[in-house]
Amino acid sequence: MLEYRIDGPQTGTPLVLLNGLFADINSWQSAMPFLAKRRVLRLNSRGQGGSPPLTDSDGYADQVADLVDLLTEIEWPVSDVVGVSHGGNLALSLAQDQPQRLRKVVAMGCLDQVTGLAAQKIGTWAKAHQVGGGRHRFDIASPWVWSDTFLSEHGEVLAFYRDRADQYDDNQVRHLLRCALAASCDPLQIHTPTLLMTGAEDVLTPTWSMAAMAQRFPNATFRALPDTAHASILEQPQVFETHILPFLESGHVG
Repeated sequence: MLEYRIDGPQTGTPLVLLNGLFADINSWQSAMPFLAKRRVLRLNSRGQGGSPPLTDSDGYADQVADLVDLLTEIEWPVSDVVGVSHGGNLALSLAQDQPQRLRKVVAMGCLDQVTGLAAQKIGTWAKAHQVGGGRHRFDIASPWVWSDTFLSEHGEVLAFYRDRADQYDDNQVRHLLRCALAASCDPLQIHTPTLLMTGAEDVLTPTWSMAAMAQRFPNATFRALPDTAHASILEQPQVFETHILPFLESGHVG
């Protein structure tokens, strides 16, 4: 079974949080004060944290299936879901395959198809890890992931995450990146109310890409978050208060 954690009151409105590719359930910690009234499920996908490792035969579809299996096993009710980066991809796939489980979706810094440009970016991470390991991969990725202000003012946070970049062994990094390259969904099949967001300075999933992506969904809106980038939840956890919760608690979208 996947590693997971549940927080919040039994009577709280259910919410599932899905991590970024090289993140784990702890990456949401700074956002949790904004979610005190929610019943929150955090989980590590296969290959993340304390969940089972990915193997050569595992792929993106297995990560989606694992998520469905966990929701079934713990009898998680109809829920909102918020996913970041690869977690956003998983959230959209869940909305496509299991719409009856979801109320609303927020997907941040993600994609519906891996384009040639996106594949080149992800491939650069793989090559960087192959050449110099996790910290080198982090160094190469940082200008694509973090905003200018955050890079300039929060060196201690960057040092913390850089030190953690070696926590995954080479095989898990290779498998996680392979899963990222396989992520896809069909926007026309997703009718769940959806909010797509990315940081205005995001280089990995830029605003122009996600704005165009939103046009392919029958029931989605797009917002660019100023003064932040791909790691927007880490840089600005208050986005839950300013954007995410107002969307989830509104009567409709579109």
